[in-house]
Amino acid sequence: MVDQHGRRKPNAEFLRGHFLREGRLTEIQALTILRQATDLLTTEPNVLKVKSPVTGMLPPHLFNLQD
Repeated sequence: MVDQHGRRKPNAEFLRGHFLREGRLTEIQALTILRQATDLLTTEPNVLKVKSPVTGMLPPHLFNLQD
C-alpha cells in the first residue's frame, strides 16, 4: 500500500491474517515496519491538552501527576 505522500506502508489487514495463520516476517520486513512506526510515533504529541478546570479524583497510580 502507498500513503498520500507516496510512501509504502504495511497492509494491516494482510498482516493480521498472516499472523493469525502463524506467518512470519523477514528481518528486513520487521525492521521496516518498526522504522515506519517509530517515524509516525515521533511526530505525535506526547502531551494531552485539556481545558481547565479539570475536576474529579485521580486513581491511586496517578497521584504523582498532581504536582
